Amino acid sequence: MVRKGRLSVQDLERIKPNVYNISTPSKKWIVKSYGNKKKVRFLWEITSVLNAQKGFLTAPFVPFPSGDKVLENEGKWWCLMPFIEGESLTFSSSRDRLAAVSALHQLHDVTEGMKVSQQVNRPSYLTRMEKRLAKFLKTREIFFQYGHYPLYSRIKQLCVHAFRQMEQVNWDVIEDRSKNNGHWIHGDCASHNFIRQGDDIYVIDLDLMHQAPYVLEWLQLAQRFLYASQWSFHSLNESFTMRQYMKSPYFQRGLLFPGDLLREWIFFLNRKPASRRVEHMLNQMQTDWAKRERFVKELMTVI
Repeated sequence: MVRKGRLSVQDLERIKPNVYNISTPSKKWIVKSYGNKKKVRFLWEITSVLNAQKGFLTAPFVPFPSGDKVLENEGKWWCLMPFIEGESLTFSSSRDRLAAVSALHQLHDVTEGMKVSQQVNRPSYLTRMEKRLAKFLKTREIFFQYGHYPLYSRIKQLCVHAFRQMEQVNWDVIEDRSKNNGHWIHGDCASHNFIRQGDDIYVIDLDLMHQAPYVLEWLQLAQRFLYASQWSFHSLNESFTMRQYMKSPYFQRGLLFPGDLLREWIFFLNRKPASRRVEHMLNQMQTDWAKRERFVKELMTVI
């Protein structure tokens, strides 16, 4: 792959199984592979659109030195991006939380109405959360095995209650509206996907970008803010955007459902962790859950 792309590699670091940090004599690069060619075409298209927007900063796809946009190797399609120097944002920092909100507003503004030829469709939000809950319920025996069955019961109880609350609002209405209006969200607003470089903020890793209601972006970001700030309401109220969305029944009910915890737990188990790591994860989950429950009690007074 490196030879095909004519990259003069001085150093190579594996970040993930499909992501490599490569140093050449003149520059650092990220080389990333995908298992779906349609997804690659879609990402090439949207990064090209974003790179043409003044003021918005991201890591666009660029051709390899060979001139190839994409290199195919053993059923994987490899793409090249410049490495963005800087520091990831930290959501425990008020300054960084506000910077992330501002960067996402900018992303939403520059992509509103964006047309692409390669569309990647995703199931509805409610469908995704229902499947996530079903996967969590199948892990019941793990909690029992490590002596954390009461924690499983408490999580299950909130999930079932919160999912019923979510079913009381019509998600199809806002999802259809977002598609008609051409609203796009990043879809993976983790702190490491925002890079501070001096006074600039780069938004990277657009792999999960798709058309969806903006409320889903702010919901995911709010859950990450809350986790990083020890489940403090203040971390939401300091941002005008979050304060406004707190009035939305979609936001309120989505915030009640612990989709973020289910996502991280399932992702953790998929890596087939050692027994001691499972025990550590469950102990941490126990501590975090107590804080979340206090937050939920406050939230229930709003809904």
